[in-house]
Amino acid sequence: MTYKFQLSGDLPITVDGVIPTTNQAPTVIQFGAYVYVFFSNHDSSNPSLWQLAWNPSAGWIGNDRVSFGNSSWPQTVKSPAAAIIGSTLYLAWWDVDTATIQLASAGLSDDPISATGWSQVPVSAGTAPVNSDTGPGVAMVAYPYQNVDSLWFFYMNGIYVAYAIAQPNDVGGVKWVANVGSISTDNGNPVGNASPAATVAPLTAGGAAAPYVVFVGSGSDGDLNYIVWNGTGFSGNEHLKLPPSHFVEQTPQTNRPPCLVSLADKTASMLLLYKGRHSNDIMLSVYAYGDQRWQLNMDMAMIPGAGGKPVMPETDIGMGAVIYNDQLLVVYPSQQSPGGQGLYFANVDYAISS
Repeated sequence: MTYKFQLSGDLPITVDGVIPTTNQAPTVIQFGAYVYVFFSNHDSSNPSLWQLAWNPSAGWIGNDRVSFGNSSWPQTVKSPAAAIIGSTLYLAWWDVDTATIQLASAGLSDDPISATGWSQVPVSAGTAPVNSDTGPGVAMVAYPYQNVDSLWFFYMNGIYVAYAIAQPNDVGGVKWVANVGSISTDNGNPVGNASPAATVAPLTAGGAAAPYVVFVGSGSDGDLNYIVWNGTGFSGNEHLKLPPSHFVEQTPQTNRPPCLVSLADKTASMLLLYKGRHSNDIMLSVYAYGDQRWQLNMDMAMIPGAGGKPVMPETDIGMGAVIYNDQLLVVYPSQQSPGGQGLYFANVDYAISS
């Protein structure tokens, strides 16, 4: 496979002269004509979720607290997650009072979505999972379960990776239909996790589809592992394997939440971003769908900058990313900002061919 990348940006996000800040990895998603960024504030005495919106014509707008008509709001100090089913955007977070996963929803009738235009999603049946650890958040992906459009959640339960599934109903609520506190793969081994985070994306290239989860495996080396849904259970629980290369760190390692981005491409189907374990550099890997393996392990600082200018995005926290207009948009708390908590963004133009 051949790859061409060009990097631009590494610039602060500013709204009315203010740079939003967070001490957790943001989540980024496209919905309608806008890209949305959701992040927790870093005020434990007044925990809340905030949102930004962006498109090329409007620029960055928002930097407002997410609320339900200004009467109440999500309270969390962890990273949120977002996913889309049909024309509904779902936002998930760990609630500070109940330690359960909570959900809010918004539709396409408002584009962009107002920060006060969210509706809290009630539970119609089942029980939301309780977080038993101090991990930084939850990962979520939309994928059918028992032929019903569903929301899958992956999170840390003690020393294990756990998952739960919720199915939206036609009256605005959700039914929790699965809650597995410790995933076992088809070889019977429980999925151990040395990191407080996982990331998930649908493996969609070539007509296939399955939740694919990347996480730091058990042990102290920070190696990234994966599991993938096989239709009846999970397979994998192995290290990500990379071919020999002259790029740095051939076994992906990190000590912060990684980030997966799904591509609608029959050659390469996923991009993996993560903070290097021994640096603050943001690393990039590509999943080669035809070979069913990961390729590259590239420091984004090695990607040529637009106009020949070097671009060196760095973070000590984590990042969120999304594909928008055939570009990879990466949002991260930057080491360049005071305290390393100001949100910056970078764009990656890419071309991948076999």
